[in-house]
Amino acid sequence: MKRHAIVLLPTLLLMLLACGETQDTTDLDTTIEEPVESIETSEDVPKYHTRIITSDGASFSGTVTIIETEVESTYEITWFDGSVAAYQGVGMDYGTDLMIVGAEGPLLDIFRKTDNGYAGIFFNGEELGVEVISAELNEDPLPEPADIVALQPWPESYVFEVSGTNPDGSEYTGVLQTQALGDGAVVLWTHDGGGEIPGGALMLDDGTIVAAFSIGVVVYELIEEDIWRGEWYSPGSEALGVEWITPL
Repeated sequence: MKRHAIVLLPTLLLMLLACGETQDTTDLDTTIEEPVESIETSEDVPKYHTRIITSDGASFSGTVTIIETEVESTYEITWFDGSVAAYQGVGMDYGTDLMIVGAEGPLLDIFRKTDNGYAGIFFNGEELGVEVISAELNEDPLPEPADIVALQPWPESYVFEVSGTNPDGSEYTGVLQTQALGDGAVVLWTHDGGGEIPGGALMLDDGTIVAAFSIGVVVYELIEEDIWRGEWYSPGSEALGVEWITPL
């Protein structure tokens, strides 16, 4: 299963954004990040079967583990190429039947729960693909992205003002810059301390924004016009972080 090679490459070439803390959107630059630290996975954890098809029709299969973390409704996820852990990420439940996954790259998945596992779309910073995770291997045709979750086009290249609270209670501020690309957007958080975190984002049809950063994930719900409240999770966190974004 080579999703980490074939899908990740365009992501890495599109993700980093060279920007200052201004209200003007700048173009994307290209930088490859250092690999993130691996998540340890026990050999005793049950594995699901996974089937993937990219937007150009390439198809792959393999196995995946989904492990609940100590933080409620969050998960550590590992994709395997044979017996080798090839690709890793974290997930967070949203609503009653969706799981949002952020993975290395960063890559963004939206999975809908099914009777046999999950059916999902993934965004590589440019295009959508489809992935089905199931307890038992089957060869049924994979669904179309629109049959899994309804998206709306990224409305414009927003720049957001950010204020948030870390899981340890400390507060932060910053800027979230986005650039529409393909079916979603590539994004960059620039925090008040100068740190930059690249990512990818999609917008659901109700205005909810889901985004992935390195290995991490955030869901922003539109609570009133031009105000989103987000909750985020990253590995090792003892709780969810909270973040508010408003367009500048």
